[in-house]
Amino acid sequence: MRGASVVVGLSVLFVAVVPARSAEVGDLACIEEMVVPPYSFIARRAQQPGTVKATIRIGPNGSMAGLELNSPDKDLALEVETFVKLYTVFRADCNGKVVTLVFTFRLEGPPVLGPTVRVWFRGPNHFVIVSQPQAPIIN
Repeated sequence: MRGASVVVGLSVLFVAVVPARSAEVGDLACIEEMVVPPYSFIARRAQQPGTVKATIRIGPNGSMAGLELNSPDKDLALEVETFVKLYTVFRADCNGKVVTLVFTFRLEGPPVLGPTVRVWFRGPNHFVIVSQPQAPIIN
């Protein structure tokens, strides 16, 4: 990620801190901070694993001026949309720039209670989010 640092929290919250520099289309340099989607209950409703491509147009003062999602499942798209809109901070000097992010969601292994989540970063803009399926909770 070209000199950026990554901090991992206990709840699989990734915060990417990217140093200030000129941004290129599709580059992560316009992202000051981002929480990677943690495979919440929203994504777990998806009937299949899949990859979501998010194309973000940055507006004035680092606001998000546009978001286009390409996804095989509406719940995976909603997971990415929620985290991009609520938990991503863009640099103010990136007005008019476009950033493309790719998120792949995969379930592996047998169902378990309290599944864990692992996240891999694959440059230049791809995050792979892997978890076990959630086992049914029976009272």
